[in-house]
Amino acid sequence: MVYGQFHDCDAGSTIILDVGSSSVKAGFCGEDLPRAVFPARVGDQPTHKKRSARGMPESAEATPATRRDFPVRDGAVAGWERLGKLLELTFTEELEATPEQGYAVLVAEAPGAKEEQRERMARLLFETLKAPAVCFYNAAALSLFASGRTRGLVLDVGASVSKAVPVFEGFGIAHALTTSKRAGAVVSAVLAENMGLGHDDARHAKEKACAFGAPEDVEVELPDGTVVSVDAAARALAPEALFEDREVGEVDEDCTSLTRPGDDDRNLQTLVASSLQLCDKDLQVEFAENVVLAGGTTMLPGFCGRLQNELERGLSHRARCVPGGAGGPAERGYTKQRKHAAWVGGSLFASLETFEHIKVTKREWEDDEEAVHKRSF
Repeated sequence: MVYGQFHDCDAGSTIILDVGSSSVKAGFCGEDLPRAVFPARVGDQPTHKKRSARGMPESAEATPATRRDFPVRDGAVAGWERLGKLLELTFTEELEATPEQGYAVLVAEAPGAKEEQRERMARLLFETLKAPAVCFYNAAALSLFASGRTRGLVLDVGASVSKAVPVFEGFGIAHALTTSKRAGAVVSAVLAENMGLGHDDARHAKEKACAFGAPEDVEVELPDGTVVSVDAAARALAPEALFEDREVGEVDEDCTSLTRPGDDDRNLQTLVASSLQLCDKDLQVEFAENVVLAGGTTMLPGFCGRLQNELERGLSHRARCVPGGAGGPAERGYTKQRKHAAWVGGSLFASLETFEHIKVTKREWEDDEEAVHKRSF
């Protein structure tokens, strides 16, 4: 694919939208970070006003959360009415800019999303939210763009699902997509069980305290002001669930404990290896040397080195994690960006001239609703 030159975004003429299982990232093209990052919940909690990626908190309010509060689960929409309310909140309260005012919308689409979901999302954006134009782009490919690449294997470890997605010249290789429930919610659930915490408190403690090979105890202040001590063993044990060989299982309805193992309970190193094996042999070496990490869970201290060691031990050829594993070179600029990698990649892509030829206008969609499939990547 020819990506073209950067063009003037007309002061943010495109809204970049990345709605995950745990959080919403939203902002304008051409900017370095999303304007708003807040919990992807619809409930009775107060409005999450201006939770910026530039340092504002992301944990949900103290109101207990269940998966029924979240419109998106494992990359799939679980409640369209709730999603509509969430998007309306995003535009009117968080961004104070709506598609009806002339903003096109680029949607970072979950790898493996079904066409029916894309159709319903297009209808929601065009008919309900009055978007003049939309574009759907594979979130893994956008994450790769954020790292400065168009080829590589993206390991996205989100809140409720992890995905390994090989990308070649900006296109995700669909048949080599692999998924696992080993993700951030599992780490939170292990910590919740070990410390007797609720999900929101456990997630907050995870973000502040969990680390691979944690050397000492730490104190963490929870959202309600309570201070808890997290010992070194608990800090290190919870994230190890991502790499352990034993079955871990899924998170229960209240997101506080683990239930029986799910259909796909592969650890992360096996997830990557399985995806590589499904790729053409001529590409396996290049993909293995460009394993690009994305998602908030990969921000846990020591994650990169831990995965690097596992891949070197399990693969027959050299492996390299981006932004750098144990003793490996760190990549300037991408280390902190990977938490919002898909959004950052979307901001970059929407700044290219190519975007103007790929987005689907409302008139084009009204003439041919299949246009959103023909121009999705």
